[in-house]
Amino acid sequence: MAFKTIIGTSATVLLLASGAAQAADAIYYAPVVPVELATPNYFDGLYAGIMFGPISNRMDNFFTGGGDLRGQVGGVFGYNRFIAPGIVIGGEVQATVNTDFAGVIEYDAFALARLGFLTSDSFMTYLIGGAGYFVNQPAFAFGGGVEWMVHDEFSIRLEGLGIGQIGDSPNGNDTPAVSAMRITGGAIWHIGPHDPAGSGLTSSGTVEVTDFDGGYAGLYTGGMFNPPYNFFADYGHDLHLSRFTFGGMAGWNFRVAEALVAGIEVQSGVSFDTSGDIGPDVIGLARIGFVPLDGLMIYGAGGIGYLENKFAYALGGGVEYAMWGNATLRAEVLALGELSATPVQSGFTASKWTVGTLWHFN
Repeated sequence: MAFKTIIGTSATVLLLASGAAQAADAIYYAPVVPVELATPNYFDGLYAGIMFGPISNRMDNFFTGGGDLRGQVGGVFGYNRFIAPGIVIGGEVQATVNTDFAGVIEYDAFALARLGFLTSDSFMTYLIGGAGYFVNQPAFAFGGGVEWMVHDEFSIRLEGLGIGQIGDSPNGNDTPAVSAMRITGGAIWHIGPHDPAGSGLTSSGTVEVTDFDGGYAGLYTGGMFNPPYNFFADYGHDLHLSRFTFGGMAGWNFRVAEALVAGIEVQSGVSFDTSGDIGPDVIGLARIGFVPLDGLMIYGAGGIGYLENKFAYALGGGVEYAMWGNATLRAEVLALGELSATPVQSGFTASKWTVGTLWHFN
């Protein structure tokens, strides 16, 4: 599980970095950007494509026979709509067939809603969630992904979904929360019509880009690592030293000086693995940021919180990049230790690695 978590998280970070590089080529940071560039037509309208990748379920609730790790291939069909500069909503249907390459072949289908944030004129990060039928029973799914438009009508996608059962499985196994994980790559053809103006958005004027001042909120995904298992509680489904994490954050920045930003932030989320283990975390942080270039902030963060079953202290930092309107892209690492006079394990024993997209309200 650790290997799969690291691979999935690393691939997401690499693609996000690629998107940032594309953004820099398109338009470097400016106080304002033209609306027609903040609302490009690439992701508007109908689309269809193929998807493929690995899928894992180890608790015998979905895969009641055959291998725990399988390959899958299938298709996707959906529709996107711009609702504001740099923001896209949509819905899609995904259907795949999976096999363990040893005689077992099974199917799944999901209806999913998407919320996307553009970090350049051709790169989108998105959240996705919904419900459907997975292998042998009803299931829910949620996750996120990135999509990069490599041509006017063609994009590539990387997506991760956590999947949980709704009701008991046919063999009576009731495993709570997320118990399966799916990572897919995709090739998407955009059918159109590509008409951002049809979304009620104007094609003239300008959109202000955030200067990291004021309130903000956003979502993140990534990995949580705890080799000594002192934070991860045992829910009776076997412990893993690493888990996927997913959640949200909200905060407020204060511009102390031209190149100095101070702020406060609260993060709240859940971490999970494919054995059915799931636990919450809440962390309050104080932040101090340095803005060496317009649109780029490097920051340190520290605070306290609650991680799964223990109070914790946190120390770390990250990088935040502003590009399109009020949307920014972030990568962050926090080291975590037990906040106790008599800790089971002293020092930093866990870490939280995340990437996220934020919306600034200034």
